[in-house]
Amino acid sequence: MLASRRRRFGGAGDSAAREFKRLRQRHIREEWQCWLVALTCMIGSGVSSFYVDDIASRVLAATSGFCFGVLLVVYALGGHISAFRWWQGALGERDTAKEIEKLSTDWHCEHDLEYENGNYDHVLVGPPGIFLLDSKLLHNTSAAGDDALRAGRLLYPGTTFRSGAKRVNSALARRLGFGAPWVQSVVVVWGDFPQGGLRGTECRLRPRRRVSPLAYRTLGTDQRAAAGSLRNRAA
Repeated sequence: MLASRRRRFGGAGDSAAREFKRLRQRHIREEWQCWLVALTCMIGSGVSSFYVDDIASRVLAATSGFCFGVLLVVYALGGHISAFRWWQGALGERDTAKEIEKLSTDWHCEHDLEYENGNYDHVLVGPPGIFLLDSKLLHNTSAAGDDALRAGRLLYPGTTFRSGAKRVNSALARRLGFGAPWVQSVVVVWGDFPQGGLRGTECRLRPRRRVSPLAYRTLGTDQRAAAGSLRNRAA
């Protein structure tokens, strides 16, 4: 009997998943007439198919199945395509969390830390320093340049990621009572990204390499004192 491997760091993508469910409920409430018509058509066609001849029965059964399929797809999309991006965001964060689980025990991570204006996807603490990871699940080919990440019509300015790292640094300093090491912002792209791993816009990062001599020792030996303090603040 195979036992599922317990994750060290849980909670990835929870905020995005909750927002997706909230928007789905709202869209269903707002468009309840459309849902009622579709449900009536599905049930009515299905029931009527038992009381008519062979050809008409098949047509009604097919109509009922079609209505059921449409309802199922719309429900899975969150009632409206605009809500589905939140579910995609949750999937991207959970994919990142799976990769973080592969790191050694020298690392500690806090996922989905809420603050007054949103949430931090992943705060990762390890021997190289502290990193704020922002996960992006993108369907169009993405590219980094001119201090921004672009994917089709989507544009993510670099200042957005850096300001998040600065807020985490300030929050850590307040919670820990001393100057916390600099927090490095990292964008995790899930999708077609021909440039590969980049630091800034030029230097390629090599996996498992210490990217900078940050003052990790100032945090002490317990990584949870750093990342975990933000979780306490959110609570």
